[in-house]
Amino acid sequence: MALGTNAPATSTSSGVVAACRALGVRKPALGAPYLPETAAQFERYLSEAESAERR
Repeated sequence: MALGTNAPATSTSSGVVAACRALGVRKPALGAPYLPETAAQFERYLSEAESAERR
């Protein structure tokens, strides 16, 4: 989206990761009104973001 519009863009997922980093949250709890498959994808996203930060 950012490339197509030449404007900054973000997502709620990246916003959650940024907020957790800013607040020093290491293990967030997840309560989501989504199907289990969708919630599992978000859990993986958070886990991968945490792994990338440790590198």
